[in-house]
Amino acid sequence: MMRVRKLVNRIARVFATLIAAILAATPALAEDGYDLWLRYAPLEGAAQKRLQAFDPLVRIDLEGREPSATLEAAAAELRRGLGALAGTRQNYTEQSHGFVVLDCGSNPQGDGRFTVKSTQFTVTISGPDDTSCLYGAFALLREASLGRDITALDLDEKPAMPLRMLDHWDNPDGHVERGYAGSSIFDWWRLPERL
Repeated sequence: MMRVRKLVNRIARVFATLIAAILAATPALAEDGYDLWLRYAPLEGAAQKRLQAFDPLVRIDLEGREPSATLEAAAAELRRGLGALAGTRQNYTEQSHGFVVLDCGSNPQGDGRFTVKSTQFTVTISGPDDTSCLYGAFALLREASLGRDITALDLDEKPAMPLRMLDHWDNPDGHVERGYAGSSIFDWWRLPERL
């Protein structure tokens, strides 16, 4: 009886070792959370096929002025986001089937209001200032992420808050108001003098 029990225990250990080896060899596909809300998981089914068929080229309509960092950031985010949502590495060449046009003015007094208007082959994001295009780009990506047809959008929005920011609850003395994770992540004693 003892010998049978020892044999069963050895066989169980061998199987446990094999299962552990198989699980260790399988690559982990868990997310690290780094991308937060900018993850852009590939769409599935009809929504993905619609976006792949549209295959947009992202353009900035400058009307004779230099591109700003804000417009460049909006265009880059659209390229990255739409490509990731479509699940393909899109080249965004002149042979694309559709266009996303950023057509925002240079009004420094703009309030972030934007419109996103679509036709069969063009999605136009417009507004009074460059920030409008940035907000509109994220609104377009939100709608695409939800699986909506971006060639049938008609958005006219104005942000409720004039300034969007993330509040870390950090104080200049390094103390964090609700500091469950330790000290402040900022070098307050170096800002803004050493930028």
